[in-house]
This record gives sequence, structure tokens and C-alpha cells, in this order.
Amino acid sequence: MSVRATTTGKQLVEPMYYDHPSESEAYRNKNQYTFGSELVVTPITTRKAYSTDMASTETWLPAGRYVDLFTGLVYDGDRVIKMHRSTDKTPVLAREGSIIPLDNSLVKGEVKNGAPIPDAIEVVVVVGKDGLFELLEDDGKAEEIDSIKFAKTPISYSQDKGQITIGPTENPLVKERKWSIRLPAFSSAAVGNIKSKSKIEIINDDNAIVIQITEPISSSDTIVIDLGTKPTLEKNDIKSRALQILDRSQIDHDLKWGVWQHFQEMKGMSNNVFMSRLRAFGMEEEVMDALLEVLLAQD
Repeated sequence: MSVRATTTGKQLVEPMYYDHPSESEAYRNKNQYTFGSELVVTPITTRKAYSTDMASTETWLPAGRYVDLFTGLVYDGDRVIKMHRSTDKTPVLAREGSIIPLDNSLVKGEVKNGAPIPDAIEVVVVVGKDGLFELLEDDGKAEEIDSIKFAKTPISYSQDKGQITIGPTENPLVKERKWSIRLPAFSSAAVGNIKSKSKIEIINDDNAIVIQITEPISSSDTIVIDLGTKPTLEKNDIKSRALQILDRSQIDHDLKWGVWQHFQEMKGMSNNVFMSRLRAFGMEEEVMDALLEVLLAQD
């Protein structure tokens, strides 16, 4: 992204209307921004509500489907939706097909200071659409960009094949590396389809599936991970997420119990009937809005 900024003038952080100049919502949501080519971020700058113990903000999502990388909640785009978060969270959303390489060289669980060339990288891949990303690295010695001989690592994802391909690296700066792939909101039913010629370990980790390649890979080699054809994002677990909201809400206990029982009975109930009955409980507006976020996130 730094190279992109230097060569094209497209900055790391930009308002939404830079990429969507004809969309009126891009101008209305002034706090919202794109972070590089892959992410949409919506800072929450309002006070938290007592009734939900969460703060909220309206977020405009362009057309497509998105995953919040911190919560694993999947959203349909092309609309404005009110998002609620505890004070330690910010909505950070990646569209289907996003590929995000992250420094994974950790010392006692923390990334190394000084930004040395990573000996381990974790690649976040959001399934659902094809994706392509070129990871660029340099040794930091050149003063002019035209004189830099970049290390270039292609990372691609094919939705039809369900295949992630990494490398080989051109002009590598390290001989080998540890790699892992993080799949946020990846369908748990498809985990059994994951295959690779490399030795791998599959880990369930905080709303994501992590594929850990257990041995360092030479920079001249190609990594191929097969997820099975046309993998999908997980459907949101509405009941468990509603329970989390109700559990932290500061409302009458009997009201909580009644609303929770209503969610238990939702199977087979039409959306309009369910929503009408939910409103009839007369909950505080912020609690209702938080539940609506979960209910309406996905079609």
C-alpha cells in the first residue's frame, strides 16, 4: 500500500467517496474510510448506550458481501446499517475476495518492533469472490523507488476452484518462511474439504478457521491450498449473537427471558411476523437496534 501511494497517489486512508464518487451515501458517512485496497473501517465516536453497554454508528456498505474481521459477522452490502460494538472493538470489514497479508513474526504474542522483514506471514482470505494481491517488500536501503529491487510474492484465490496460491517469490529477501492462512467466517461444514501437499494443521480461532503450514516453505516454492469447490461464508448464528446482546443489556430480567424465548421459537416463522412480535416487547430502542443488526446483517 505504501508503494501504491508513492506510485499512484492513492493513499492508505481515504474517504469512501474517493472510490464511490457517484454514491450519495459515501458522502453522508463522513467518519468512514477505506484502509488500503481491501478494508472498510468505521470508527465509532459516540458514547455507549447504558441499555446495551455498547456504542453504535451507521455504516454504509457498497454492493457486495463483507465480513467483520473482529466479530466474524457477515453483512450484505448496498445499504446503510447501524453497527453496535463494545468499546474495545471497531467495525473493520473485508469484502469477498479480499486478501490481506499480515506480519506474523511474533515474540511472546507480539509483533516484533522495528518492522523487520517477517519470517512468518498470515494471509487473511475472504472466500466468495476471486482475489489477487501482490506482496511487495524491500530491504530499506534504497533512497529512490525507481532503484528498489522489490521482492514480489503473488497471492491469489480462485472461487470456482476454491484454491489459494502463494508464490513463488521473485527476488526473495528471505530463503524460507512460515505461512498460515486465516479464513474469517469460513463455513464449518467445508473444513473437511481443506487439502494441501504441504503439511498443515487446521485450527478454530476466534470466528475464523486458520490453516497453519507446519514447516517453513522455501521462497522459490509455490504453496497451494485447496478449500473445495466454491466454498461459502458461514451463515450468521443469529441465536447465539442475540444471546450475547441480551446478556450484556441493562434491561429487565423477565423482558430478557421473554425476548430470548421468542428467538428460540423463530424457526419457521416469517420475518415480518417475527419482527412484529419482537417490537411488541417494547424494548429500549438501542437494544432493539442491536438485535436488528444481527437479524438483518444477512439475507
